[in-house]
Amino acid sequence: MTLIGRLAATPEVVPTSTGRDLIRYALGVNTGTRDSPETSWFRVSSFPQSENVKGLFTGLQKGQHMWIEADGKMSAFETGQGERRTRLELVQRGFELLGRPSTQSVDDRAQAANAMGSEAGDEAAVDSSR
Repeated sequence: MTLIGRLAATPEVVPTSTGRDLIRYALGVNTGTRDSPETSWFRVSSFPQSENVKGLFTGLQKGQHMWIEADGKMSAFETGQGERRTRLELVQRGFELLGRPSTQSVDDRAQAANAMGSEAGDEAAVDSSR
């Protein structure tokens, strides 16, 4: 399964009983039209292959735009109230960061780019269009 969306919150690291770290996060995927948009939320788990990847994920912020490839599996469970439920569990196989969440206005980025010089300004202009 391939998804493109934005992080709902900063990913959390959870140690497993085997001593491996598990990263959990939620990804919001927008569908529909501009007039009637809908967001579907997916819970994703990931087993980082290195400390660098774990550090990268723990540094991501809410709103980070990303692409993921994941294996999906439906699981059934019973709630504390005795209700039977199903959920889709996603285990990430691959990912790519598509951009950073914007914390500055376009005007602020343009001013910063001008202060850095014309070459940096060209790169900042490309980034601000995402």
